[in-house]
Amino acid sequence: MITFTRAATQELQEKFSDAEVAITERPPSTAHSFALWLLMRKRHEKLRMADDWEKRFLVEAAVAARMKEAGHAATIKEVQKLTDEMAAGWQSLDEEQILLSDWEPDLAAGFRGAWTEAQRTLGFVHVSEIPYKAVQFVEDVGIEDLDLDVLVVDEFQDLNAAEVRLLKLLSDQVQIIAIGDDDQSIYSWRNAAPSALLRFCEEYGATPFELTKCYRSPAAVLNPALEVIGAMPGRSAKARLVPSDPDRSGVFAQLRFTSSEREFDGVVDIVKKRLAAGVEPDDIAILVRSSADKFRMELLGRFEDEGIQITNSDWIKNALQETEVRRLVAFGRLIADPSDSLAWMGLLHETQGIGDVTLMRIYSFACEEKISFSEAIEKGRDTEFEFLKNAPRVKVVAAVEEIDAALSDLRGEHEGALLDERGWGGWLVEHSREDSLSEDAVTILESVGELVAESATSGHDAGIGGFINQLQPLALDLANTQDGAVRLMSMGQSKGLTVNTAILMAVDDDTIPHPSGDEDEERRILYVAMTRASEYCVITTATHRRGATARIGSASRTQRKRTRFLQGLPPSVPRPQNGQDFVNSL
Repeated sequence: MITFTRAATQELQEKFSDAEVAITERPPSTAHSFALWLLMRKRHEKLRMADDWEKRFLVEAAVAARMKEAGHAATIKEVQKLTDEMAAGWQSLDEEQILLSDWEPDLAAGFRGAWTEAQRTLGFVHVSEIPYKAVQFVEDVGIEDLDLDVLVVDEFQDLNAAEVRLLKLLSDQVQIIAIGDDDQSIYSWRNAAPSALLRFCEEYGATPFELTKCYRSPAAVLNPALEVIGAMPGRSAKARLVPSDPDRSGVFAQLRFTSSEREFDGVVDIVKKRLAAGVEPDDIAILVRSSADKFRMELLGRFEDEGIQITNSDWIKNALQETEVRRLVAFGRLIADPSDSLAWMGLLHETQGIGDVTLMRIYSFACEEKISFSEAIEKGRDTEFEFLKNAPRVKVVAAVEEIDAALSDLRGEHEGALLDERGWGGWLVEHSREDSLSEDAVTILESVGELVAESATSGHDAGIGGFINQLQPLALDLANTQDGAVRLMSMGQSKGLTVNTAILMAVDDDTIPHPSGDEDEERRILYVAMTRASEYCVITTATHRRGATARIGSASRTQRKRTRFLQGLPPSVPRPQNGQDFVNSL
């Protein structure tokens, strides 16, 4: 069984466990993990996965630089868009969408050349392109003895063209069962669209079976959400969802506050009341359309004053980008593999005094010589980097000598290292430079280290390299599953989750629909967020917004009103009410 997000995969595993259904051979996995499994069945060499920081600051920067040298004036945003289009197999499932690669075919061709060159020079793949690589592999080599009878694909509407193509290639060996809801299609940024799900029965000769019972949300929450999605122009008629237990109680409220400050205070008060009612902290989610880190800044102090923990994945992402974290990660990779080109590039990138121009000159030299980046460093050692200009050359020579010395010391410490319960994460913390890691970074390294160390006790010790491979995905999982903490995330990130209480903040017309978003998809995003709640759904708006959150969306300085998606609903939907009066009534 495969689904789209790691959060949904984890929830599926928990549901199987609760139902006492044993899955031993192929537990639920993401589409990317399934594609990787297919690839590795016929491959013996390990794939070096670039993490998000490496992709953004090293790979995409290198690709853009080489494209510019070749006369293609591509911006980083265009490179990112082309990367997403490549990951989808250069196709969109939305027939009306015009891809950048269709609009600018010469630019796309230049990108393909620069990306292929980057993979050869830096020796990496990124997780987003794994399904597309699996498609190419199956088309070129074929696949036999799949050893699967049925493949259940959850959230089918979230698959892109490459993933849909991969399933089609496998369908002559395995029965495909697609489960999905076109009303929850919210990933157009990765070129997914509802059409793949809507065409499934026709393309596969399958029999449709409508699921009309909602087991998550009670009628009080479900019915307002259905009114929101039902008003989407052009939406196909379908059987209306009904709650599995029509008598189960629930709460839905639209709250209007006079200012963002009172909205923040009101949300904290609501959370306090829900906790007092016996709801666990991690069963409460605060959902925003975007920029969760800005809301965290406003909420964090308020929650700390009440002794309540709050977590979101943005602090994880920010901590993983810290200079010292990048330095430790790169050194760890070089301990595991001295020829790791991305690690070498990352260390030089984070070295003070070495600018992007110098770094890209070393990269271009490696490309022109058709050698890896690490081989270019080796050649530079022998020639004192004669291919660089004098001033940068001196800095690079000194930086490489310093890195070599530090790496030699760490390798000596690594051999025979005695690890405590924090595993390799704790070891890296102990070998960091003094006062160079934030508390968040230390927490991440040590927490992930403990998780990996626990699996090592079961005979699965993958060493320091294995720890680093798991650092980013496990760190993001920690943010979403942290016990004893209220969750704060974007509405899109909540996809696949179930919580007792969902508080949707800043649902005003300047924020949702997002100015750069497709209006139909923005409506679906709101529908997804509303239906995360199993009991209690509260939507808040502020008439006037100040501070960092005032600059989100359309950044209106005038009086705000609730989103257009909540206007004009039938009288059966509870009307907006004064937020402070609602809080006082709890």
